[in-house]
Amino acid sequence: QLDEVSVGSRKKRIEIYPCELRKPKTVLLRDGACYIAIHPLAVTDLGRDVAMRLERRDSFLIVSLINMDQKEPTVLDADTLPEVRNGFVIELGDDSEYADFAEFCRIAGRADIDDRVRDGVRTVQYRRRDRTMTVSQRIATHQYLARTFDGEEYVGPMLRTPHTIGTLGGRIELGDAVLSTRWGEPKYLTVEPTTGTYALLYPFRWPFPLRLETPHGTLQSDGFRLGKIVYRPTADGISARLVIDCERAPRPLYVVRPPDKLTVVINERDESDTVKKLADGRLEIPLPGNDTAAGMHAQIDLELDTNPIVLNAKGQGHLRATLRNTSDTVAEQVVTVPYISGFVRHYGCGTRRVRKLAPGASKALSWGLTGVPGASPAAVQLASGAENTPTR
Repeated sequence: QLDEVSVGSRKKRIEIYPCELRKPKTVLLRDGACYIAIHPLAVTDLGRDVAMRLERRDSFLIVSLINMDQKEPTVLDADTLPEVRNGFVIELGDDSEYADFAEFCRIAGRADIDDRVRDGVRTVQYRRRDRTMTVSQRIATHQYLARTFDGEEYVGPMLRTPHTIGTLGGRIELGDAVLSTRWGEPKYLTVEPTTGTYALLYPFRWPFPLRLETPHGTLQSDGFRLGKIVYRPTADGISARLVIDCERAPRPLYVVRPPDKLTVVINERDESDTVKKLADGRLEIPLPGNDTAAGMHAQIDLELDTNPIVLNAKGQGHLRATLRNTSDTVAEQVVTVPYISGFVRHYGCGTRRVRKLAPGASKALSWGLTGVPGASPAAVQLASGAENTPTR
């Protein structure tokens, strides 16, 4: 049972159900110390008497936005249906953020929502004190062109538990650990405080950079590949066990501020004797592949076309780049992927693959782009790696 249900800027309290409104209004809910604001977006009128209905069904409060309520079937043509709009912005708060429910209602009541459709793209922007959110979506394909939170592109976690986070983002902060790496690929970080264990899982075969900072040392590599890293220091930080399972990798793993004693197990073999202490105090751990003299030393140069990218009236454009092998070694299984922020996305998965790139050879690459007509990317990054070269 909710403690309070009210609607509109004047906080009209609702006690009799169903409650029907001709115009959609913000719904404000209080459940103990938890506060909720439900802001309606634009609601297309296809024939109805009311636009919003609140009703109780069993133990649930149901809030409905209504596009159509007719007794007889109605046929919608192909041009009308894609333009039908509906939806909510839902905001949560509690008594740790606000002095009371009244303050929450005042701030939520001053929110401004802009919901518009242009050239087949629906863009919703929500603004209120100290908070902005924007979502842009192509109506025909339901493709998200942009999701921003306080001006920054939003990358939600794929998995979040008290001890594990999986995300496409480039930075994970969990417990007393920070993982910094490349944006756009799935990676998982686990921090288990009871045993003091840090674990990183990366499920892709092409190399990626990583830097895992912990209170008992930092692990970093310019080219780790498909596998996992488990780091378990003792409580006093004097010793640690590092377990690595991975494929052939083009670059070693380094331990910065290492413990006095480190046991290293790679692919179920004790490799502690292969660890090299460098002059700057770091430990260098050869990974499978870079412990052999030949085959892992190709060098890729990636040149991005810096001409301005502006999407045309249809919301389309192109991104171009050139891939070069500047070494005297054949680059094998070269993969290149773009990372684009702003109201622009590439078609499909975006991955470009070159089976082999001979020494001195080059390859032109291009990607079709889509987004809001007239828009330009906020930023563009390209990442390229291969079986025998580090990620660039």
